[in-house]
Amino acid sequence: MNKNTTQSLRKINQEKIIKALRDHGESNKNQLSEYTSLSVGTCYNILMDLLETKEVIRGDGFASTGGRKAKSYKLNEDFSYILAVSMYRKFEEIYYILRVYNHIDQQVYEYISQKRVINFEDLYNDIVQVNKQFPNICIISLAIPGIVSKEGQLEKISMVKGLEKISQVHMKEKLETLLHKKVILDNDVNIATIGYYSLHTDIKNIAFIYQPLDELAGFSFIVDGRLLRGQHGLIGEAPYLPILNQEQQYHYLETHEGTYELLVKFIVLIMLMNDPQQIIICCQENIDIKQIYNGIFKYIPDKNFFPSINVYKDINEFIFAGLIFISREILNTNLVMKMQSVYK
Repeated sequence: MNKNTTQSLRKINQEKIIKALRDHGESNKNQLSEYTSLSVGTCYNILMDLLETKEVIRGDGFASTGGRKAKSYKLNEDFSYILAVSMYRKFEEIYYILRVYNHIDQQVYEYISQKRVINFEDLYNDIVQVNKQFPNICIISLAIPGIVSKEGQLEKISMVKGLEKISQVHMKEKLETLLHKKVILDNDVNIATIGYYSLHTDIKNIAFIYQPLDELAGFSFIVDGRLLRGQHGLIGEAPYLPILNQEQQYHYLETHEGTYELLVKFIVLIMLMNDPQQIIICCQENIDIKQIYNGIFKYIPDKNFFPSINVYKDINEFIFAGLIFISREILNTNLVMKMQSVYK
């Protein structure tokens, strides 16, 4: 086995140990061997390497049957941080939430900005202030309401009111140049769908509908465990549906009953085009799933074809889960795992 292969294998095994410690918390080498299927000796050697880099520290130890405490290990919470940013519009205001997560994915900081218009300079200055407080931030992930190109550029075609100024800046490229850190930027509903999937990995085919109170909906899809992206990021942009133009969609949203009918039409369309296992509706209105199912039945009169449907009010719960998930995937150097990634 050549040197490069040995180093790659060692790095893969390190990632297995780190993931096991992140998933299971403080553990001894025997437990880590069980979690990772690596030998106890391999686990010990890797732990010694990680202790040296300070990514892992010693835990309090566990009592053993022989009377001596078994040595235990845990991730160093302060080794590195993720900065996650979610932008959203609510009525006439545009918000962004900055959250910092430590090395074990615990939230340690939050800042919320409320404005009429977001410009790059304000966002950048806020990020700089957070970076001063947490200099070990290793990646910045942003979720933005709009079409985002593969290169990380916000497309003007999908401009949400209040984001006009940042569309004039190639945010990903400029932030990476100014901050010298890896930056991820993607559509908010894509990120939320990944976040939901990260919490429900047994469901491989998911459709996610985000219906804001006063804006048009967005869809996103996980198909066979992978985010469906398309060539230009246009997938799921409901405002451009030819069968329900923007004026018609806004008309439906004027009433509670109209919102139900619009959601039902979206769901039936998704069922016919994608046939997912599960559909997630994220909407701040109180949604009765029975009423949704009754609406679907008018179009598809066989409940055997119905997917399971779950309704949630707060999309940010899934957006931040998604931002953490893709940040960890991007930071992962295991090329085999990256090839199988949900986010590619």
